[in-house]
Amino acid sequence: MSSNIPNKPVNDLGYHKGQVLMVKYSHKGKYLASCSEDGLVLVYDVESGYTLRRTFSGHVAPVTYITWSRSDQKLASISDDRTIKVWDLKTGALERSFNYNDLYFSGTPYNLSTIEFFGISDNQLVIASRDVPLLGVITVFGEKSSNFQTNTIIDDFAIIFTIR
Repeated sequence: MSSNIPNKPVNDLGYHKGQVLMVKYSHKGKYLASCSEDGLVLVYDVESGYTLRRTFSGHVAPVTYITWSRSDQKLASISDDRTIKVWDLKTGALERSFNYNDLYFSGTPYNLSTIEFFGISDNQLVIASRDVPLLGVITVFGEKSSNFQTNTIIDDFAIIFTIR
C-alpha cells in the first residue's frame, strides 16, 4: 500500500529562531504566514516555492496568533508582549499597534488568544481571550465602533460581549 504522505521534509522554511507557534495560509492560498517564539511574523510566497517574502518584526515576546484580512493584504498578530499589530503585506509597513496592557476585565489582566478580521472591509478585528469571558471589537482605522451596544470603550477598543 503506497502513501501520498511525504516521509521527509519537502521544503525547509528555517528562518525562525524559535519554536513556530502557528502557520496560516492566506484565503486565496498564495501566501503562508508563520509566527514564532522569536517574536517574528514571516510570510512566504507559495507560488514561488515558499520563498520568504516579508519579515515583520516589532513584537518583543512570542507571537501567539496571526490572521489574514479578507483581501489578503493585511496580517494581524497578537503577542505575549500584550500588543496587537496590523501589518501591510504590500509595503511591509506596520500600520497599527494596539497595546492592551492597561485593559482589564473585572480587575483581572488577561492575554488574548484569538484575533480575526471581520466584515467586508479590512478595518475591524474581533478579539477573544481564554483567560476571561471576553469578546471585543477593534476598529483599525477611523471612528470607534458605534454599530455595537458596548459595555466599555477605551480608545479604539470596544468590549461588545461578555461570554458566560
